[in-house]
Amino acid sequence: MKALIQISSLLLILCFSFLAKAQTDDEPTDKNYKRAPAYTAINELRNGVLVVYLRTDHRKITTLKKLVKDHPKSKHYKKLLNRAVKEQIDLQESTIKAYALHYDFSNVLFMPDTCAKKLYAGTLHGIFVNDQLEFDEELSIGENEPFFVSFIGTPSTETSTGKKSLLIGDRTGKVLRSPFPYAVRMYSIGDILVSRSDAHVIDLVVKRQQRKLAKFYNKLLTKLAKGKLTDIVPKYDKDEKKIKLKKRRKPRKVDKNREHNKL
Repeated sequence: MKALIQISSLLLILCFSFLAKAQTDDEPTDKNYKRAPAYTAINELRNGVLVVYLRTDHRKITTLKKLVKDHPKSKHYKKLLNRAVKEQIDLQESTIKAYALHYDFSNVLFMPDTCAKKLYAGTLHGIFVNDQLEFDEELSIGENEPFFVSFIGTPSTETSTGKKSLLIGDRTGKVLRSPFPYAVRMYSIGDILVSRSDAHVIDLVVKRQQRKLAKFYNKLLTKLAKGKLTDIVPKYDKDEKKIKLKKRRKPRKVDKNREHNKL
């Protein structure tokens, strides 16, 4: 009798094990599949366009213009307005320059952030500016061309520390999620201590954005070369080589004796 009970128990265990395995086989549990949206996005960006928002500070400048109009004799408001306009132009010019110098992961288009609603509504031309910050009708996105957006903002505290960052979002402006490298912190502790502006730090931030995207894309190429994720990313150039990452500069060592002699 005991032997019969043991055999029955063993059969039940084997049966449940078989069912569990069958269910597991039907549903892929590989973590790569959980990261499928991120891998799909990085592949699309590589073959698409990154639309970089140029911050206009529209509300701030409009408010200051109204104050200057209402108080024509106020030098204070005029000074604030001139400073705001200068900061806006400096950041826009610095952003374009930074992408020209450091970014080649995908094609890039620049657009004033005030045109975001038009872009989300489906407008793909007439809203982009050239290097001289002038609207150029010849600049456009193809009808079926994938594109993503990049802008300075604060990501959700659910997925990050909520610090001011250079973000990447999808075609609707929704910020992407990890493991996609969707955010690059704008400021280090040193930048905060010396009160550097966005225009001063954007060069290094864009360089970091390029590096993060390249590293994640190289990871995808490694997996594809091993025969993984080919069902998720079926269209890719099998002959494409990994993106070379520029070596980070090591901080310069300061000769304390030399610095002391200068004083």
